Amino acid sequence: MHMHHSSTKEKPKMDPNATLIKLDLFHKNADGSWSSIKNADIRNAFGTYRIKPGMTFRKNHSYWGIDVVSLLENAEIVDSRSYPLFDRRDRNKSRD
Repeated sequence: MHMHHSSTKEKPKMDPNATLIKLDLFHKNADGSWSSIKNADIRNAFGTYRIKPGMTFRKNHSYWGIDVVSLLENAEIVDSRSYPLFDRRDRNKSRD
């Protein structure tokens, strides 16, 4: 078999459709926009976008070709699914 001479230490390529954003670095505003509260990075296959605190992102606006608000709203859905579920159950069961 002919082996390709590519190093196995290569980082796995990032999913071209994936965009990473940290929910806890943003604050959701009453009007549905989101503001960064700390330095935040949005990472995707094209690179990293550094966001300074106090930047506001509005619904249906594209920043660097990224719909930031959609990303944050999706992250919020996933987030709320992962955490409070067992919290609530514990609170009902434990009657000290």
